[in-house]
Amino acid sequence: QVTFQYDETETITIRADTKILALPNPAKQANQVSQLSASCAKKDATTLTCQRWLQLKSRHIDPAQYKSLRTSVASLAQIARQPVILAAGGK
Repeated sequence: QVTFQYDETETITIRADTKILALPNPAKQANQVSQLSASCAKKDATTLTCQRWLQLKSRHIDPAQYKSLRTSVASLAQIARQPVILAAGGK
């Protein structure tokens, strides 16, 4: 049972001659109030899939737990800004 859940899946299609140099780092985090997960993976030769997920476990959050929740949301935002690094022409 959850009170709130945020799911985002992003599919990126690249040219066949494009080389993937780096993907964002995967992340998992959990505490009493929330849990989050983020990852990017190469699905096939021309497709990348990135997923970000945040789940609130409780709708009642005390001030100390709110600080943990803010940290989790900030982490998710930082993860979402990590770039996929590509090189054109397979170089």
